[in-house]
Amino acid sequence: MNVTLSGFDEFEKHMEDIKVLEGQHTIPFDELFPASFISNYTDSSSIEELLQKGDFDIKSQEDFEKIPDDKMDSFIAMHTSFLTWNQMFTKASEEWLVRRLDI
Repeated sequence: MNVTLSGFDEFEKHMEDIKVLEGQHTIPFDELFPASFISNYTDSSSIEELLQKGDFDIKSQEDFEKIPDDKMDSFIAMHTSFLTWNQMFTKASEEWLVRRLDI
């Protein structure tokens, strides 16, 4: 990834964006998985629609974390271009960072 920075203020802004990924910052699902991402990589038009297809009862982060990995991975493999939730999450995170850095 090549990033050209024109000044120290811009450099600081980009460093803050990178720190967000290293810390405990929470990125809303609809920001991490915008409609463009979902329509490019899944058979749904929104992250909410995708998760509803899985018949998951998700009302909180804790509910999401309780879904067994094998069940989520199987669902993701059937409804997306990814084999696992981790692959999908990683790609979404990469694209989110690119959007934040305006590359």
